[in-house]
Amino acid sequence: MYLSFFKKQVRVLFCLFLFFLAGVSYFFWGGSSYYFFIPIHIDEYWGTPMVQIEIGEKNYQVELDLGTKLSTLSRKELGEIDKKFYGSFSSLDIHGNTYESDIYQVFGVKIYDFFVPAMKIREESSAFVNNSAMEGDSDKILCLGRIGREVFEGKNFLLDFSRSRVILCKNFRDLYRDEYKAQNFIQVPFLINTNGICFQVETDTGTKTLVLDSGSSHSLMRQSLSELNLSTQSFYHLPLWQSKKFILGDFDFGPKDFYLFEISSLVTNMDGILGMDFLKEHAVYLDIGRSVAYIEFISVSNIPVSSI
Repeated sequence: MYLSFFKKQVRVLFCLFLFFLAGVSYFFWGGSSYYFFIPIHIDEYWGTPMVQIEIGEKNYQVELDLGTKLSTLSRKELGEIDKKFYGSFSSLDIHGNTYESDIYQVFGVKIYDFFVPAMKIREESSAFVNNSAMEGDSDKILCLGRIGREVFEGKNFLLDFSRSRVILCKNFRDLYRDEYKAQNFIQVPFLINTNGICFQVETDTGTKTLVLDSGSSHSLMRQSLSELNLSTQSFYHLPLWQSKKFILGDFDFGPKDFYLFEISSLVTNMDGILGMDFLKEHAVYLDIGRSVAYIEFISVSNIPVSSI
């Protein structure tokens, strides 16, 4: 009798121990794990990342654009696929122009081995694409569509454009298998607002809010007299200004070039764009749940601010 009672106690304690381990695992590692590898290539002319998607056995090369929320396809490509009308969408560009477009729900979208059961896709506005191009570049546009950040909603992901890859994975340590080392990254907080994924950065003229935008080949800053008076060159008729410091978190990435742009006063809660000129040099892992970015700290000249 006592032996039977003892065995029951052991079984109960063992079950409680398993539940404890499960709880600890969930606390430290979160729910179900995931790992998706997406190869990309950089467009030679625009310098922005391109990725292949598959919809209904048709393949499309589209831009990976974290500066937009919803994914897009041109009218011609939308006409080729099965879809369901979802609603209407209104968007605002940095010039202050407003665009209206229809949204459709498309089912069974594959981005290499990452499968999206249902994706909202809006019709690409040709006016938006033309207005986004630098002066003299509109004749170079051949955009079938864009993958927006909503596709990765609820997922953590790495942007490593220097190595031509995007990796979706639950935890940063999942990247160890790909030889990423924690000591090569700094942790920086970010926030997500209506403009997108935003970082607070310190420059020569104060703290700025920059939107992470892989659809922009260059970093831009809202034009003001402070920067304009310090600008030295021009590019596509845009003044070029260099901040001697570019501090994210506690680390100074050194001199950083920005093209000064007359961002509309209708566009609020942002001072500029952190574009592909930065992303091609620094891999960035975004932990969405914790609102923390791991940014690869490549240059040996980068010095912690606290040590200066």
